[in-house]
Amino acid sequence: MQSPERGQVIAELSFSEANIAYDSFGRAGAIPAWRKFELSTYAEYGLTEFVTLIGDPSWFTFRAKPPGVGRTRLGAAEAGARVRLLEWGEGIVSAQATARLAPAGRAAAAYLDMR
Repeated sequence: MQSPERGQVIAELSFSEANIAYDSFGRAGAIPAWRKFELSTYAEYGLTEFVTLIGDPSWFTFRAKPPGVGRTRLGAAEAGARVRLLEWGEGIVSAQATARLAPAGRAAAAYLDMR
């Protein structure tokens, strides 16, 4: 739980690329080269003594060699709140609820969670 009017942001940058894939027997084979860059963040903000707001948006860009597939867009995003239910000593029991928003469409699903 965050203290009221306090927060934190954690950011992660990742880069992936490949031009070789492995089949079910572990044999390497050439594939069209692709690259992905992603910025993910996680943020918390203490709204009150008992409520912390949370958010988890991401952005990515994906490029593949011919046939030239490319996407740049918002990735999945999550937002919600954590509520303190019980506190004793240094321990806290809380409940958290979030809603997840993912880009719509077949093309988005193909590139969203390529981690």
